[in-house]
Amino acid sequence: MPEGSDNNTLEGLVCQNRTREAIEQLKTLIEHVYDEHVKSLVGLLGRYSAVDEAMNEGTSQREMTNTETNRIRSAFLNILSDVREELQTKINFFKPIPRAAEERGALRDFIESVLSRKFDDIKAFTEGNSFIYFSAKEKHSLQDVMIMVFKSNDVEDIVKNSQLKRISRLKHRNLIQLLDVNFQTYPFYLITEFVYGVNLKTIMATTGAFPLYNAKRLLMIIGDVMNYLRQKRFAHSGIRPSKILIDHELEPEISPFDILRDNEEKRMASTFLEDSYYFAPERLHGIQSDSSDATDKANQFCLAALAYHMLTGEKLFKGTNLSETLLARYRFFNDLEVRKAKLAHPRLPKRLAGILKRMLQEQPSKRYDDLASALNAISRVRSTRDKSEELMFTSYRRCLVHSDNFIEQFYDNLYADPAFQGHKPESSEEKALQYQNFHVIVHLLFDAYSASSFMERMARLSPGKTNVAAEYTLMVEVFIKTVSQCDPRWRYRSDIKAAWHQLRDHIVETLRGAVPITDRPVDPLSPAPSAPAAPETVVAEQTLPSDEEPDLEEDMEEDDPEDASDEELEDLDD
Repeated sequence: MPEGSDNNTLEGLVCQNRTREAIEQLKTLIEHVYDEHVKSLVGLLGRYSAVDEAMNEGTSQREMTNTETNRIRSAFLNILSDVREELQTKINFFKPIPRAAEERGALRDFIESVLSRKFDDIKAFTEGNSFIYFSAKEKHSLQDVMIMVFKSNDVEDIVKNSQLKRISRLKHRNLIQLLDVNFQTYPFYLITEFVYGVNLKTIMATTGAFPLYNAKRLLMIIGDVMNYLRQKRFAHSGIRPSKILIDHELEPEISPFDILRDNEEKRMASTFLEDSYYFAPERLHGIQSDSSDATDKANQFCLAALAYHMLTGEKLFKGTNLSETLLARYRFFNDLEVRKAKLAHPRLPKRLAGILKRMLQEQPSKRYDDLASALNAISRVRSTRDKSEELMFTSYRRCLVHSDNFIEQFYDNLYADPAFQGHKPESSEEKALQYQNFHVIVHLLFDAYSASSFMERMARLSPGKTNVAAEYTLMVEVFIKTVSQCDPRWRYRSDIKAAWHQLRDHIVETLRGAVPITDRPVDPLSPAPSAPAAPETVVAEQTLPSDEEPDLEEDMEEDDPEDASDEELEDLDD
């Protein structure tokens, strides 16, 4: 029984899934006290009877009946909250429940009453297809956690199939860790570590294509997670960008519960649309197998479709709705010219295009033997980060190690500036958006040379306003100032300072053409601005014409069958 509940209270009856009994008892208790609520309670009993009848006769989808059951519970808890003060003066029958104006607020109050001995600062966070999410802080360790409350009380599949035990044993740097569970009493919930980040879908929609070195780094990590899950025999449907969080260390984080294989009957239309952008044909259409080889082949396709989107800024299967997307898939698999045109995208290095071509074969048998072989081929595609970018990235990672909270320190510095003093967020929603904006800023900083077009668009977001570029420039300056405070090597490494200030100068110059930027005082530690210079390597990798492409074969081992050229793979299309 969760802490804070009691078998002799009405809340306790609800926790034991005895909601009907709780409704009957409350109705009897308050008939002479709160007449206006009797009709509401009778209505709830009628709704409960309708749900029972629909479930027994099989006339309603399980998802609909589960949703209605949870709505009845929430409505009952609201009524319970409304009458508590009057009833408490007459009979000490149940513990008070805090008032809540909305259904989610009522659920939050209920969660808080159950978990208040262990956690502080419980706040509604977001809502997904399967869970309502709450953020909280563990009282003793002060660890930030995520409370995932099931929308449905149907958790038998997870328990029966031992998925919970398998998830608890997963140990990977890039998998969000499970901390605690409750499947015995309502509400059912999971507790995991809390990851501050922005999902990959949002970042790709905001910033566009990734540079090769950054995309390759993320793909290798995500591929390693998929390989790890296969080795642990963890059945998952696939990995979507919306389920990949990029944290403040620029590391991808994935929750095992977000990628549990869905029952086909429960798959939402919106989920199916996103699946159709990335999933292998055999997974998308429900031809599923839990065999290790089948999962491995499907993982290859999923990772390749994600790689295409990250590198080109475009979905492999374009479509604004499901029918358009499925048609795009059909053409890709059945029209050789369409497939050639897709894989000849100017942002795709030729060698990587050949690798993706093999991973994206419609027939699983024509893909790589396993995901490890595909990852090995991707790892050998040359992608060199510019020296100054490497210095900045390493410097930022040191800041995260040596600062208690780099994000808070950055915003403290930012809001200390008069230009931003009026922008400090007050609500939890505004603070959540602030953290999201920080991650977008960091992504742009480490992709400034290929994200110039985005920064120019951002500078024109508010026509007639001339402070957009200036404010972004100030944020860059404050970011560099925060780095200077947190990186222990800043004081004696002039090359680190020069790299950061060269980046700042490049951003200023990029934005100057869009909106005039007022010069701001420069940090006394800063050297005189140098002429902006974009690194040659990243640009060359993505824009060099094919007839001037450097010889990449020097980088390949001889007679490696997994590194077949584009021409050698042509017969796979037959």
